[in-house]
Amino acid sequence: MGDLTKNISQHELTCKCGNCAVTIQSHEPVVKLVQDCCDFFAKSTGVDKVTLKITSAARCQPHNTDIGSNDDSQHIRCSAVDIQIFSQGRQIPPSKVFDYFDGRFPDACGVGLYNTFTHFDTRTEKARW
Repeated sequence: MGDLTKNISQHELTCKCGNCAVTIQSHEPVVKLVQDCCDFFAKSTGVDKVTLKITSAARCQPHNTDIGSNDDSQHIRCSAVDIQIFSQGRQIPPSKVFDYFDGRFPDACGVGLYNTFTHFDTRTEKARW
Protein backbone atom coordinates (compact mmCIF):
# COMPACT_ATOMS: atom_id res chain seq x y z
CA MET A 1 0.00 0.00 0.00
CA GLY A 2 2.97 2.29 -0.39
CA ASP A 3 3.53 5.30 -2.52
CA LEU A 4 3.36 4.74 -6.27
CA THR A 5 4.45 8.25 -7.20
CA LYS A 6 5.36 11.47 -5.46
CA ASN A 7 1.65 12.21 -4.92
CA ILE A 8 -0.23 8.92 -5.30
CA SER A 9 -0.51 5.93 -2.96
CA GLN A 10 -2.08 2.62 -3.97
CA HIS A 11 -4.79 2.81 -1.30
CA GLU A 12 -6.13 6.02 -2.89
CA LEU A 13 -6.87 4.13 -6.10
CA THR A 14 -9.05 1.44 -4.53
CA CYS A 15 -12.84 1.29 -4.60
CA LYS A 16 -14.36 2.99 -1.55
CA CYS A 17 -17.15 0.45 -1.04
CA GLY A 18 -15.14 -1.48 1.54
CA ASN A 19 -16.33 -4.82 0.18
CA CYS A 20 -14.08 -5.47 -2.81
CA ALA A 21 -10.50 -5.32 -4.01
CA VAL A 22 -11.09 -3.34 -7.23
CA THR A 23 -8.22 -0.92 -7.77
CA ILE A 24 -6.37 1.01 -10.44
CA GLN A 25 -3.07 -0.74 -11.03
CA SER A 26 0.20 1.19 -10.86
CA HIS A 27 0.93 0.55 -14.54
CA GLU A 28 -2.28 2.20 -15.73
CA PRO A 29 -1.62 5.39 -17.74
CA VAL A 30 -3.99 7.45 -15.57
CA VAL A 31 -1.52 7.15 -12.65
CA LYS A 32 1.38 8.70 -14.58
CA LEU A 33 -0.78 11.35 -16.21
CA VAL A 34 -2.24 12.55 -12.91
CA GLN A 35 1.27 12.67 -11.46
CA ASP A 36 2.37 14.75 -14.47
CA CYS A 37 -0.48 17.14 -13.69
CA CYS A 38 0.63 17.40 -10.05
CA ASP A 39 4.19 18.10 -11.16
CA PHE A 40 2.97 20.82 -13.52
CA PHE A 41 1.06 22.61 -10.77
CA ALA A 42 3.91 22.21 -8.29
CA LYS A 43 6.27 23.88 -10.74
CA SER A 44 3.79 26.59 -11.71
CA THR A 45 3.09 27.49 -8.07
CA GLY A 46 6.73 27.29 -6.98
CA VAL A 47 6.53 24.34 -4.58
CA ASP A 48 8.28 20.98 -4.51
CA LYS A 49 5.06 19.03 -4.12
CA VAL A 50 1.36 19.80 -4.26
CA THR A 51 -1.25 17.99 -2.21
CA LEU A 52 -3.43 15.66 -4.26
CA LYS A 53 -6.79 14.46 -3.01
CA ILE A 54 -8.36 11.64 -5.00
CA THR A 55 -12.05 11.76 -4.20
CA SER A 56 -12.91 8.76 -6.38
CA ALA A 57 -10.88 6.29 -8.40
CA ALA A 58 -11.70 2.66 -9.22
CA ARG A 59 -15.24 1.49 -8.48
CA CYS A 60 -16.81 -1.93 -8.48
CA GLN A 61 -20.11 -2.16 -10.37
CA PRO A 62 -22.29 -2.35 -7.22
CA HIS A 63 -20.65 0.73 -5.68
CA ASN A 64 -20.90 2.61 -8.97
CA THR A 65 -24.63 1.84 -9.04
CA ASP A 66 -25.05 2.74 -5.35
CA ILE A 67 -23.64 6.24 -5.88
CA GLY A 68 -25.88 6.81 -8.91
CA SER A 69 -23.26 6.69 -11.63
CA ASN A 70 -24.01 5.18 -15.03
CA ASP A 71 -22.90 1.83 -16.40
CA ASP A 72 -20.59 3.53 -18.89
CA SER A 73 -18.49 5.09 -16.13
CA GLN A 74 -14.76 4.97 -16.73
CA HIS A 75 -14.37 4.44 -12.98
CA ILE A 76 -15.58 0.82 -13.35
CA ARG A 77 -12.96 0.38 -16.07
CA CYS A 78 -10.28 1.48 -13.57
CA SER A 79 -9.16 4.29 -15.86
CA ALA A 80 -10.63 7.36 -14.12
CA VAL A 81 -10.02 9.58 -11.12
CA ASP A 82 -11.79 12.54 -9.59
CA ILE A 83 -9.18 14.86 -8.10
CA GLN A 84 -8.53 18.02 -6.16
CA ILE A 85 -5.09 19.65 -6.15
CA PHE A 86 -3.87 22.00 -3.44
CA SER A 87 -0.78 24.20 -3.31
CA GLN A 88 0.26 26.14 -0.24
CA GLY A 89 -3.06 25.33 1.45
CA ARG A 90 -5.21 26.63 -1.41
CA GLN A 91 -7.09 24.54 -3.91
CA ILE A 92 -6.07 24.94 -7.52
CA PRO A 93 -9.41 25.82 -9.15
CA PRO A 94 -10.94 22.75 -10.80
CA SER A 95 -11.28 24.83 -13.97
CA LYS A 96 -7.48 25.20 -14.14
CA VAL A 97 -7.01 21.45 -13.72
CA PHE A 98 -9.64 20.93 -16.44
CA ASP A 99 -7.77 23.35 -18.71
CA TYR A 100 -4.49 21.50 -18.09
CA PHE A 101 -5.91 18.13 -19.17
CA ASP A 102 -7.96 19.63 -22.02
CA GLY A 103 -4.88 21.36 -23.39
CA ARG A 104 -2.64 18.34 -23.01
CA PHE A 105 -5.13 15.93 -24.61
CA PRO A 106 -7.17 18.00 -27.08
CA ASP A 107 -8.32 14.97 -29.10
CA ALA A 108 -8.67 12.23 -26.46
CA CYS A 109 -9.45 11.45 -22.83
CA GLY A 110 -12.40 12.37 -20.70
CA VAL A 111 -12.27 15.59 -18.71
CA GLY A 112 -15.15 16.74 -16.54
CA LEU A 113 -15.45 19.97 -14.61
CA TYR A 114 -17.35 19.98 -11.33
CA ASN A 115 -17.65 22.64 -8.62
CA THR A 116 -15.15 21.06 -6.26
CA PHE A 117 -13.15 18.59 -8.35
CA THR A 118 -12.01 17.59 -11.82
CA HIS A 119 -12.65 14.22 -13.44
CA PHE A 120 -9.96 12.74 -15.70
CA ASP A 121 -9.96 9.45 -17.57
CA THR A 122 -7.89 7.85 -20.28
CA ARG A 123 -10.57 6.81 -22.79
CA THR A 124 -9.32 6.95 -26.38
CA GLU A 125 -12.01 9.29 -27.67
CA LYS A 126 -12.50 12.89 -26.57
CA ALA A 127 -15.23 13.58 -24.02
CA ARG A 128 -15.80 16.88 -22.17
CA TRP A 129 -18.42 18.02 -19.70
